[in-house]
Amino acid sequence: MLVGSFGWSAELSGYPETTGAAGAPSSMAILVGPNWTINKSVVLDIGIIHRLSGEQPTASFLGVTANLGRLW
Repeated sequence: MLVGSFGWSAELSGYPETTGAAGAPSSMAILVGPNWTINKSVVLDIGIIHRLSGEQPTASFLGVTANLGRLW
C-alpha cells in the first residue's frame, strides 16, 4: 500500500536566441510529471521534458528531493 500524497508538476521553459561567436537559436520546452510526497522531508518525482521548438533534446528524469537539515 502506498502512503503519502500524489501531485503533478508542469513547467514551460525557454531560452532566447543569442548572437556572436557562441550564439545559439532560441528554444522552448515543456516539463510534465507526477510527484509523490512520502513524508514532510522526502519527495520522489519522475517525468519528461519535451521540446516544443529549437534544438533542445527530449529527456526523461527521475529524482529525489530530501531535507537533510536535521541530520547535523
